[in-house]
Amino acid sequence: SNIGSCEYQFTIDDCKLPTPKAINGLAAEGVLDNGSLTLPAEWFDADSYDNCELAGLWIATPSGGPGQTTPPAGITQSVTFNCDNLGTNTVDLWAQDVAGNWDYVSTYVIIQDNQGTCGNTGAGISGAVESELAEAAENVTVMVDGNMSGLPDPEITGVSGEYGFPSLPVGQNYTVTPEKVDEIREGLSTLDLVLIARHLVGLGQLNSPYKLIAADVNNDQEVGVFDLVDLQRVIIFIYDEFPNEQTSYRFVDAAYNFPNENNPFESTFPEIYSVNNLQGEETADFVAIKTGDVNNSAQMNAQSLAFDRSYVGDLKFRVAEREARVGETITVDFTTAEFREIFGYQFTMDIDPSLKLIDAQAMETSVVFGTSLLDEGKLTASWGENHASSFEDDAVLFSLSFEVLRDGMLSEMLSISNSEQYTRAEAYTNEFDHLDLSLEFTNGEGAIVEVAKASFELFQNQPNPFKDETEISFVLPYAGEATLSIYDLSGRILKVIEGDYAKGYNKETINRSELGGAGVLYYQLDFDQERARRKMILIK
Repeated sequence: SNIGSCEYQFTIDDCKLPTPKAINGLAAEGVLDNGSLTLPAEWFDADSYDNCELAGLWIATPSGGPGQTTPPAGITQSVTFNCDNLGTNTVDLWAQDVAGNWDYVSTYVIIQDNQGTCGNTGAGISGAVESELAEAAENVTVMVDGNMSGLPDPEITGVSGEYGFPSLPVGQNYTVTPEKVDEIREGLSTLDLVLIARHLVGLGQLNSPYKLIAADVNNDQEVGVFDLVDLQRVIIFIYDEFPNEQTSYRFVDAAYNFPNENNPFESTFPEIYSVNNLQGEETADFVAIKTGDVNNSAQMNAQSLAFDRSYVGDLKFRVAEREARVGETITVDFTTAEFREIFGYQFTMDIDPSLKLIDAQAMETSVVFGTSLLDEGKLTASWGENHASSFEDDAVLFSLSFEVLRDGMLSEMLSISNSEQYTRAEAYTNEFDHLDLSLEFTNGEGAIVEVAKASFELFQNQPNPFKDETEISFVLPYAGEATLSIYDLSGRILKVIEGDYAKGYNKETINRSELGGAGVLYYQLDFDQERARRKMILIK
């Protein structure tokens, strides 16, 4: 049980370095005051800390690089920049603890003169976006990117096709990228398909690298048969986008010279513009290419002249007029007279809901049909060859089979749409001119019959009264825009439906959730100079 004791004196030293943490890059966007801007060290701090206690933060520029153990002489707790420092500047953020330990971390600051205090620094990127025919491309989004914050917002080109990013920080690396997300079918037709097909077999030539790039519809870096297949599927609404992430538009640096203009895919062509260490004004022009459009028919801007699609004549499909009766299955042959030296055709057929399509057969022409719009009463079609074709009069070009759901004459149930919203109705001569494509009906002797003009009629909604949903149907004398309005007894409009409707029978389904409370409602149809109104009842 012996006990002994002694005393020692010792000193605890804090030998652990502090932990400085800095923001990874700072952009000073404020106006330089009289050509100078002072930034405190705290602005760069990202919660530096120490195991005991920090004494403070200091800043030094330019960075002293790696391997430093003590701060440079004369270090301060703020740093001042002037017009000579525009652009990126490296800095070291130093932290010191109460025991005198130092450590640092490196970062950078971008000094910008957005208000022009320093005068014209002469650093910027600008240019124009045009088609290969020098037609200005409107509504192109042009973006500038770089390894910094505070970059300008994207520019959208106007009718001039021009864009500009002035007053960019000098000494930086930038990338300019144009982009346009547009209606995929703009400028596309079966004539493009014909021109590409002729190029593939040597009967014609796509005479520029830009046309060849446009012909690469499926983005496989070559022009081939599959491009024809995919282009046709887009034209007739089977596809709503190009395969393999192909974009609606592509853009090539206008200054780029193709090593082989007959095969632009032989080398990687630049679809962006890059500049390293920007020191002055740079010009970056681009050539806009509409994918699939090899005859430059896409309208590039609102003021450009539309592609000349004037018709030099007519091509008329013929169908034997007959009465279709409920329950029948009928096959309708489409013939024509004077089918001479035709490269191709395309159309959208309006099919009345009285007919249900059950089959579509290509006959003399290997036409491809698109059925994705049948719910809207639309059948799209496209046929094109690399050579012009001629057929005997009354040769059957194609046949359609239907189940008849309502009595009526064929001429009241079938028509060729003249709407630009769908596959446009047209044919192409051996001179690549356009023909107006239409449908006519013949009697038993082969004579053309006068097609009675369809009436304008608004039917009673079914069911009526209704609780959850009801269907409003109507007949139009010809295809066009119509407006269906629903309103209550006070005249307050509850719902408006505007649409591009087919000739003949059309319908709209109305849900209770779109109308609000119950009671007596009115619905009104406006079409051209016609107007009709009816009453319906919504119950609880």
